[in-house]
Amino acid sequence: MIDKLENDKQRAYNVSNIINNPEYVAAFAVIQADYINKLTKTGFGDDKEREYLHKMLLLVSELENHFNKVIVNGKIAEKTILQRIKQTTMRKGL
Repeated sequence: MIDKLENDKQRAYNVSNIINNPEYVAAFAVIQADYINKLTKTGFGDDKEREYLHKMLLLVSELENHFNKVIVNGKIAEKTILQRIKQTTMRKGL
C-alpha cells in the first residue's frame, strides 16, 4: 500500500511540474483559443466541423481534469503517508 501511495505522490509531483510549466500553460491556452476561434468561424452547414471542434475542446478539458486529479490524489497520498509515519512513531513511543 505504501508503494502505491509513494507512486501517487511521485506522479503528483511530476504532473505538478508539467502543469506549472509556463510552456504547458501557454500551449493549452493557444490550443483552446484556436479551437474556439475555429468554432466561431464555422458556417451554417458545418455541423460535422462544429461537432469535431466541440469534441476537441472537451478533450483538452479532460486532459486538464486528469492532471488535476493526479495532483489531488498525490496530496491525499502524501497526507496518508505522513499520518502512518506519525502513528508508527507514536506506537513505538518515540
